[in-house]
Amino acid sequence: SLAAGTASGSGSVVDPSAGTLTVSSGVLVPGRRYRFGVQAYKGQAGGQIPLSFRSASSSVDIDVTAGAPPVVKATVAAGAVSTGTTSDGAVKVDASRRIILQGTATATVGGSLGFSWELVGQSAELQEAAFATSSSLARVTLSPGVLPEGASLLFKLTVTDATGQTGSASVQLRTNEPPYAGFVQASPDAGTVLATSFTLQASQWTDNAEDLPLAYLFGFYRAAPAAVLAAAEAGTSSSIPFTPLGAAFQSSPLLENAPLPQGTGAGNNLTIAVRVRDALGAVVESYVGQDGQPVTVSVAPPSTTDSSAVSQLVASASTGLQDSLDAGNTAELLQNIAVLAGVLSGSDPCDACSETE
Repeated sequence: SLAAGTASGSGSVVDPSAGTLTVSSGVLVPGRRYRFGVQAYKGQAGGQIPLSFRSASSSVDIDVTAGAPPVVKATVAAGAVSTGTTSDGAVKVDASRRIILQGTATATVGGSLGFSWELVGQSAELQEAAFATSSSLARVTLSPGVLPEGASLLFKLTVTDATGQTGSASVQLRTNEPPYAGFVQASPDAGTVLATSFTLQASQWTDNAEDLPLAYLFGFYRAAPAAVLAAAEAGTSSSIPFTPLGAAFQSSPLLENAPLPQGTGAGNNLTIAVRVRDALGAVVESYVGQDGQPVTVSVAPPSTTDSSAVSQLVASASTGLQDSLDAGNTAELLQNIAVLAGVLSGSDPCDACSETE
């Protein structure tokens, strides 16, 4: 008795001319029994045969069962540091960078879908801190610098359809860890600016096979190790800057003829350090030697009152400058020039060194 297109219930439409009732997906509740009835009639009430009113009806009972749950997929949309997966199927990521997880789902019923991400098997504190955005979105961003290094982490996405059915998918992340197990060496442990040839070496550094090769950047702190450590712990490392001996990381773990400036304090000490980077970008810094103690060298200023000593110093420095120039090592060349200029001018050599950083 309804006109075409008239809704007889939420999400359903009757078409009398076609004799159909269409019920949208997601309207009927799984686990319930529904009775659908239809009535056909003809004629007019009080009419005479053959115009008298006649009708007939029929019904059918339908038990509604749940449809297929949502089909869910979870992927890493941004932040992966290598193609493919590790041997255990995890996606390698750099925890210091932004990581984006993307979820998709298809459902057999209509209506909206609900998304919920979780970090499985971790503390509530890490679960809360891990997400930079709401965990109730299909696409979520993880907080940089929060996930632990070298950890295997399982992120699970659960999707709920309009009938309450759920489907889920997971993505395994393995956070990259920096190189480890190595130390730095300096030889000799005392000398004179430009007159002494210092050699720095990074030894026994290693990493996972898929993270090789390693690269090295040597440098120094013009402060005692305790002061360097205290500044790092207090978050004020900029007050004691790391001065690199070169403009970029190098493949060799050895740096010969390191252009070290005059040290600081009564002992003219410098704290020697090395930064080691793996192929995926993770970097670690160390100023500890093989014995577990900080590596320091004493670099004394040359005599500038003895003219013969000065001449010898300039000649030695000129040879070093020419070697750097011939090797095309611009960073080393500039570092040597800065140190030499500081010595000859009587100014603090490290004021010039910092300019080459």
